[in-house]
Amino acid sequence: MQVTMKRSYWLSLFMVVSIVSMAEASFDEPKLVPVASTESQKELIKEGVSLHEKGDYEGAIRKYEEVLAENPANVGAMYELSYTLEAKKDYQKSLETARKGAQYKSQLLDQFYLVIGNDLDDMGQRPQAIAAYREGLSIAPGNFLLHYNLALAYDRERKWDEARRVLKTAVMLNPTHASSQLLLALEFSRSNFRIPSLLAAARFLVLEPNSSRSDEALNILRQALKAGVSAGDQPGRINITLDSSANKEEGDFGAAELVLSMSRAAGSVERNRSKTEAEVQVDQWKVFLDVLTRTQAKGKHSQFVFNYYLPYFSELSKRRLVEPFVYYMLQRTNVAGVADWLSANRSQVDDFLAWSKQYSWPKKNP
Repeated sequence: MQVTMKRSYWLSLFMVVSIVSMAEASFDEPKLVPVASTESQKELIKEGVSLHEKGDYEGAIRKYEEVLAENPANVGAMYELSYTLEAKKDYQKSLETARKGAQYKSQLLDQFYLVIGNDLDDMGQRPQAIAAYREGLSIAPGNFLLHYNLALAYDRERKWDEARRVLKTAVMLNPTHASSQLLLALEFSRSNFRIPSLLAAARFLVLEPNSSRSDEALNILRQALKAGVSAGDQPGRINITLDSSANKEEGDFGAAELVLSMSRAAGSVERNRSKTEAEVQVDQWKVFLDVLTRTQAKGKHSQFVFNYYLPYFSELSKRRLVEPFVYYMLQRTNVAGVADWLSANRSQVDDFLAWSKQYSWPKKNP
């Protein structure tokens, strides 16, 4: 009898845990109809948003709660309340509010799922967070933040191939979202994709060249530029090593990698004579991008890197913008001559940034 009761108890406990997990990961179709804001309620929400932006979360919460006391079906106030509670790190209350908002048919439904996913992720419930992001994407597949946060959850789960796949969509949906570019550079670097990591890190540094996060991108950049090059066993001798077993899932960049290493080796010699590190990098990028451009022209490629990054960097090279591009990326470093060059060549930098800002990125991978 004791064994039977014990087995029954554990079976029941397992069923309870399973039901709870399923309930947290499942989402019902919204059936409720929201009630629009009055003019005074719109003003209160606006005031709440302003307070949130100033960091006064408690003040913002009071404004939203005032609206909801008058109009419990106001999804705008519900969303802002859930968002502010998330920023305040009151994840449980934020989750409860966002789940309530997700019961209503509204244009904010995907945003509620974004908050739900973020709350669950921050609460350590990552599988449920992933389910929430996916639910949001089933409603709004063009929401780049859902893609980015889903990739972030995959990254934290060490599902790096999945993270990389999702991030490719995120950067196509919003090429100016620096966080997606940085995380994609990290995923490429982690999986030993040298050229893709270099290009993604460079794109991030064009968007965000002088923040604390730029240091991480600059490190990825340095690793990719210097990979395969080492000092020889005799003075003046440099070894170049190529990884013949390199993963070609993101494309075959063997020729470009060889040229990148050879130009780095040549640059090391030049630097010992007269050139600065910045000048060496300019030369290295020029040779490297010339090879990439010719590689791109050889035929049609189905891989993401060929279709997304290469056209941008190829046009950058053809327009002779490599020099301002390199110096702009290096502005956070203490590399000799960078600050002086940027100061003396402001018009070149402005031309590069104007071109980069108007560049038309592909919306999808063919």
